[in-house]
Amino acid sequence: MPELAQLIHAARTGDLSAYGEIVRRFQNLAYGCAYAVLGDFQLAEDVAQEAFLAAYGKLDELREPAAFPGWLRRIVLTHCNRQIRRQRFVTVPLEEDIAEPQATPPDEELARRETQALALAAVRSLPEAQRLATTLFYLGGHSQAEVAQFLEIPVGTVKKRLHDARRNLKERMAAMLSETLAKHTPQPDEKAEQVRFLLALAARLQQGISVSQALAHLGAETSSSRLREAIDAILARIQSGGSIHAALADSGDLFPPMVVQFVRDGEETGTLEETTRMAGEWLQTGTCRANPNLYRGPRSPIADLLHQAEVHKAKELIFTPTSVLFLLPDGTQQPADPPLQAKHLPSLVDDLKRHTLLDEHQTGDELTGRLHLPGLAGEDRHYPIAYCPLHSGTVIHITLVS
Repeated sequence: MPELAQLIHAARTGDLSAYGEIVRRFQNLAYGCAYAVLGDFQLAEDVAQEAFLAAYGKLDELREPAAFPGWLRRIVLTHCNRQIRRQRFVTVPLEEDIAEPQATPPDEELARRETQALALAAVRSLPEAQRLATTLFYLGGHSQAEVAQFLEIPVGTVKKRLHDARRNLKERMAAMLSETLAKHTPQPDEKAEQVRFLLALAARLQQGISVSQALAHLGAETSSSRLREAIDAILARIQSGGSIHAALADSGDLFPPMVVQFVRDGEETGTLEETTRMAGEWLQTGTCRANPNLYRGPRSPIADLLHQAEVHKAKELIFTPTSVLFLLPDGTQQPADPPLQAKHLPSLVDDLKRHTLLDEHQTGDELTGRLHLPGLAGEDRHYPIAYCPLHSGTVIHITLVS
């Protein structure tokens, strides 16, 4: 079995198999730590996955490989705190809060469930230090030495905390707790493959490969039948015309919510290529570069025309009922390139009006105001604009050079 230092060195060079082995070894410790803090098995799974993804992006910050267990614990706790802050604002719709009627289980099974619930409630009532040590020890079959290394405390302290916890829980409850936690423990091999898959997906998305193509490649490569089935279901839904973000969201806990959000934003704003790149960066490093104007949608045709006009050093951009023209410094007029079709002009004019703030006091035979659009580098631009109504339609002048 490779030493931890060897695995970390290999993972730093991009070896996802080596990092998968690290995840497999520490999955239950990360999951147990998250459960001890959050008291929710599903949230604990989500946090453990987020923590391993974040740790991969920060491996170069780890000075001593031997310090990895305690370093990982601190990352897990950071993500637990984030999850707690999120949950303060989560509400459940009324229709989802109503449980479907279910068949009453046999008396023996009902008693067993009640005992398990009591065991979990009992461990949640323990002091934090005892709760954390107890959960880590019983959940993944780790030794007291491994728990001590993860918590960065002496083995003797772990022994004392476990002893005190057993006394508080009583032996019968402690035995039931061990069985209950084992029942809710994810398979380390499966979780390791899931993290490896997400990191491989991240690399492909950053290369500009589409979500569908990346999933198809990775689905063929994975050794996990569960993961392969989930990917096949996602691809089938996308190929049938469904949205990509909905297919990802309905795949259970496979994709972090941030990834689904990036894809949703890309589909809704027409910037999917850019947002999938952001998703890849975020998956790999926990950070990403964002376009400040992302939520403003795709670039307006008006902004493109203004850019063309500035390139030609035009004094004005003119919209007539049948064409778009640049008024050049020598007084000549030049049509936009490529020429706009007349059928597109009404929608452009409507767009102009939505971005126009009219002057409060109007005089003469034209309406004047200021056109407000985001600039090429993200800064706001303001242009004088005049709407000149004619019998044949409206001519609009946007002044670029005073």
